[in-house]
Amino acid sequence: MKKLLIILLPIWLLASSLYLPLDNPLMNDVEKMAVIANMPTAKKPYSLKMIKIYNKKIEDSYPSLYKKIDDEISRLSGGFAKERMTAAFAVSDGDRAIPNSHGKDINSSYDFHAAFLLNPSSYLQASVDVNGYEKDDEMKIATNNSYISFGWDYFQIDAGYRDHWFSAFKNGSMLFSTNAINSPSVTISNIEPFGFAKFNYELFVSKLEETDGIRYGDALYSGNPAILGMHFNFHIAEWLEIGLNRTFQFGGGKRSVGLKDVAYAIIDPVNKDNSGGSEFDSSDPNYEFGNQQASITFKMNAEIKETPLSLYYLYGGEDTASHDNTQLGNQIAGFGIYLPFLTKNSSLCYEFIERQSAWYIHHIYQNGYTNDGSVMGSWVGDTLNDGDRTGGNFHYLNLNHKLSEKSEIDIKTRVIEHENYSAFDYERGLEASVEYAKEYEKFNYKAQIYGGNTTFGEDFLYLGLRIGI
Repeated sequence: MKKLLIILLPIWLLASSLYLPLDNPLMNDVEKMAVIANMPTAKKPYSLKMIKIYNKKIEDSYPSLYKKIDDEISRLSGGFAKERMTAAFAVSDGDRAIPNSHGKDINSSYDFHAAFLLNPSSYLQASVDVNGYEKDDEMKIATNNSYISFGWDYFQIDAGYRDHWFSAFKNGSMLFSTNAINSPSVTISNIEPFGFAKFNYELFVSKLEETDGIRYGDALYSGNPAILGMHFNFHIAEWLEIGLNRTFQFGGGKRSVGLKDVAYAIIDPVNKDNSGGSEFDSSDPNYEFGNQQASITFKMNAEIKETPLSLYYLYGGEDTASHDNTQLGNQIAGFGIYLPFLTKNSSLCYEFIERQSAWYIHHIYQNGYTNDGSVMGSWVGDTLNDGDRTGGNFHYLNLNHKLSEKSEIDIKTRVIEHENYSAFDYERGLEASVEYAKEYEKFNYKAQIYGGNTTFGEDFLYLGLRIGI
């Protein structure tokens, strides 16, 4: 009996975990800790368990930051915890999709949001999240981040409307992000790094919202496409992380896809997913698999004159080039720098990404790489006209400053430029957001001003106030 207990003890110590939502106020502090503790950041959201493990590494060096994170993560990991309960009201002028907000735009005059985390056992948890807001002059109810989780540290299954984010970048993920509404998905992943290189993996498949314009032969049909996401990251040194990502948009309408098709598309995209491959069967309207994207990210944490910083780089492509499985087509490249302690109370982040043409469009899917009308990758896709192939670039700058232990100001600016070979006459997009957040007793408040000029040459302005308990 003792031998059996010894064998099973390591298994008993393993447990599943819920995740910290990407828009949770604690995320700014968690990102600071991640640089200092070399926590993996190539996929998000972060599990509560992983945050707690890595946060322990800064207990002596950054005691106040450690305590703030530990207190909140411990609270959220309890049997029943309120993650948020907020009411927001706003006025606006113009039209602009709000980046990384699950498909919301500035025209919602109200937003009611409640989320709770349930931890009935070490191997089974649930997140319940309900959000009501205005969309196209009607009330829309979303259940983003509602899911159940079960399993162990190195093999966990999440079923529901969980977030996915494949990038170390903070302003957006080119392959998959929180820019569009979440559809039901099943995810297999680990919640804590394992092995000598701190391996992490994630595989998910999601049935998207119904859309029209799905090509099958010479006809167009309506249906529900699917999205498959694959991620793997590892550390070749404690301070250097590499992430590998792929997404596949497929199926829907009259298109049928089996496991053999999926495997073939992963191994040989030129001949299964590109219409110019040597083995492509033009007589079969179902032969071409769908729409693929891939990327690789590098992230390095360092310290210069006792100031920690993070440098990261992105390279990716949409489909292949020259009908060669080793070459990425329609390439993207970008870099970022993050200073978690620009000063004692301030952090600074700058990111830049440039893309070639044909991102987020595809001849099979007339509505492109979208879900419920919003691009599933970077928000920059929503600054183009539907079906436009134009390339371009964008800059992002974020300054966060803590005014006190319970108040802060957050400033974001974006500059968006599209190439001038488009059939559309785009302008340089320039926008800025200023948020002031404060905690007072059992309440928290956030006031926001967001405005600028879109790439369509239109001004917009948003004024909002959010109250939480």
